Amino acid sequence: MKRAIFFCLLLAGCGDFSLEYVVNKPVITPEHFLSGQRSGTRVITDRDGYVRGAYPVTMQCELAGALAGRCIEEIIEPDNKKRSETYQYTFKYHDLKPTEITRTNGTEQLEGVVSGSIIWMKGQGKVPGSDKTAKVETRIHMLPLSEETFYQVDQFRQFGFAAGQVTTIWKRANR
Repeated sequence: MKRAIFFCLLLAGCGDFSLEYVVNKPVITPEHFLSGQRSGTRVITDRDGYVRGAYPVTMQCELAGALAGRCIEEIIEPDNKKRSETYQYTFKYHDLKPTEITRTNGTEQLEGVVSGSIIWMKGQGKVPGSDKTAKVETRIHMLPLSEETFYQVDQFRQFGFAAGQVTTIWKRANR
């Protein structure tokens, strides 16, 4: 019995587990996220968490200079109506701080940082299914097992209360 316990402790000690890897790897860069074509599924929930729609989406991104990029998202709604959104991204690298990033389009401006495997932005944006604007927090996570898959959550708040959420799973198209 003592040998079994010793053997288990020995194996556990020889394993290579790094908390730093879990927190900081894989590392997302704006250039990696803002290049290529992705397809995905978008789920919209209301302020109470009820699903109000699920749509296929595509995103075509390209770098526009050394510190900028542009993404065009196309959403196909249930009535086969296509809707398109264009987002402009700018980013700024720092030696000792996380990378700054800004995302704008006609109805929103978000600012934030790129750190580890997350792009995290806050600002004002249009509430899904409404003409109203609200505070929005966007987090784009690179999934740790696949550097080609991203999980995006846009949370909307009005007057301090939840106003809806948009969740999108992005996967690199045809690579």
